[in-house]
Parts: sequence; structure tokens; C-alpha cells
Amino acid sequence: MFMTILQQIAVFLWTGMNIYFFKYVVCHEEWFSIFGIVNFIVGSIGLIAFPSLANKFSRKVVYILSAVLLVLGLLGMFFVGDDHKASVVLFFSVASLFCLGNALAGVSTTVMLADTVDYGEYKCGVRSEAIVFSVQTFTAKFGSAIAGFIGAMVLSLVGYVPNVMQTADTILGLRLMMFVASASLFIIILFIYLKFYKLNGSFYQNILDELVIMRKNNN
Repeated sequence: MFMTILQQIAVFLWTGMNIYFFKYVVCHEEWFSIFGIVNFIVGSIGLIAFPSLANKFSRKVVYILSAVLLVLGLLGMFFVGDDHKASVVLFFSVASLFCLGNALAGVSTTVMLADTVDYGEYKCGVRSEAIVFSVQTFTAKFGSAIAGFIGAMVLSLVGYVPNVMQTADTILGLRLMMFVASASLFIIILFIYLKFYKLNGSFYQNILDELVIMRKNNN
């Protein structure tokens, strides 16, 4: 759940502020609509591909891949979308990496939460799906709310003034927060996952095997 909150903050630092980026940095406000289309198409592909990728490799590999794609996509947008001369094809090519990684990460964290339900039953003998997934909804909204607050603070700190040409310092501040700060958060999230999340591989399979035995004994 902590990873979900951080993930929502990292995602919404970009998606919640990209209208400012498109309007004042690349000076192509119409790109906002294009991004929505690209996000929908590529995100849908990611959702469809997740089961096959997880079966072919593992859910751990897919989550690591999602984090790598998110970081590459964000840093790619930082470097190729630095002014009004940015190439629309190049920009949305790297943006698609972000969209694909975001879709895979979203499914992965939901599956991870489902796995914690199994772990809870294994440790305590009680399944708590309702509590876990209701809190997941809260964490998603909480994370996006924090990102909105941070975004508003950043706009103020970098000297954003609506409906006028922004200064070079303001534009740089926007780009650093939206891309570099978000990418840094995803790196931190990946570190937390690799360090602390253990419900993978043989460890998780042993839990499932034990649950089968426990349920048979209870019946």
C-alpha cells in the first residue's frame, strides 16, 4: 500500500501537470489530447499483455520491467521535450514507454495486494479481501491528492504565472519536478520492492501449497 501511494504520487506529478508542460514548454497544447489517446492505446496493450508476460517470465520480472519503462519514459520526455522544437513522433515514442510501464505497474501492484490476502490467511487464518481492496482505493486517491498538493506548491515555488510566457527557470522547475522527481520516486519504489516484498517465486508458492493443506484440514 505504501508503494501504491508513492506510485500514485509519481504518476500524477506528470499526468496532473502535463497540461502546463504541453502549453508552456513545448507550446503545443493539442498534444494533451494526443497523449490521452496514446495512453489509452498503449495502456490497453499493457493490460492485455500482462498475463502472457507474467506467465512467460514472472510477476517480479514484469514489475521490474514496468519500473524501468517508467523511468526511461520520464527521462526520455525530459530530454526530447525541452522546447517548442520538440519532435511529436520522438516525444510520443518515449511517452509510450511511460504509458506501457504505468499500465504494467498498475496491474502488478493490484496482484501484489491480492497476494497479501493469501499471506494474511496463511499467517492468521483469515482472508481480508474487502479491507485490503477498499484500502487500495483509498491509497490511490490519497496518493493523487498528495501529488496535486505537491504540484500546486511546485507551481508556486517555480514562479508559475498563468496565461503568460514562462521564464526559463520556471520551465526548468516544471520539467525537473514532472520528469526527474517522478523518475527518482520510481527508482525508490523499485528499491523498496526488491528489498522488502517477498511474495514471489518458491516462497509464495510454498504459501499457496500450505493453504491448500490448511483448507483441506479445515473441511
